[in-house]
Amino acid sequence: MLREYSSKDEITYYLGSAAIGLLAALAMIALAGNANAEERPDFTGNWKLNAEASKIKDSKLAAECSKLNISQKDDSITLAEADRPPLECSTAGKECSTKDAKVSFWFNGTKLVEMEHTGRADHIRKRRLSLSADGKTMQMEVIPITPAGESSLLAYEKAQ
Repeated sequence: MLREYSSKDEITYYLGSAAIGLLAALAMIALAGNANAEERPDFTGNWKLNAEASKIKDSKLAAECSKLNISQKDDSITLAEADRPPLECSTAGKECSTKDAKVSFWFNGTKLVEMEHTGRADHIRKRRLSLSADGKTMQMEVIPITPAGESSLLAYEKAQ
């Protein structure tokens, strides 16, 4: 026997379907948010350059990046290099300015990426930091964009 549906039944059906769809979408967003948070390793620590394990193409990098002090929060990072004052910046890709440079940080999966634009001569370089699974070593790939040059790979060990 066939049953006829009223417009009230149709509305109830569509509202129920919409509620299920909304719950499914919210669950996917929550799972994506958790996965994104899990992808972001914590780079916090005092890092010392391991020159022997590094492949340095620009001799200035060894002095400039011999020590790094990184403090990471949920959506920001503070980075202090050898003789430079600390720089605090968002990790959402927003540009931060210092006396000499414009810098931005963001995560690309598990890598922390920094783009730095310095000086009047338009020096632009990109740095990608990756952390070992145990959190005791870190690698920094330094890619000169302008002027173009060879990339360097710096290896760091976490100081105790």
